[in-house]
Amino acid sequence: MRAGFGESRSASSVRLSARVGVSLTAGAEAAALGAPVDFDPVAFEEAVTARLQAGAFQLVIAVDSITDELKRTVSYLNQHTSASVSVLALELT
Repeated sequence: MRAGFGESRSASSVRLSARVGVSLTAGAEAAALGAPVDFDPVAFEEAVTARLQAGAFQLVIAVDSITDELKRTVSYLNQHTSASVSVLALELT
């Protein structure tokens, strides 16, 4: 069984925090400020842990321009992963 979200600060979690300056939870909480919902950090971490342990998530790749190669990659990943995983390319203009 994998370690839960809050059970350890994995190397990747530490790298993410160092790269963006905040933890995933702190970033989500900041994004929720002003939203018409209450943010519960404990519930957030439990939900992230459960979805990752179940292998259920959505990967969003944000790029300036979606190339044909990226389209093929996204299509391939969506065809060859479980139904609980989806990959989406998002073109930012």
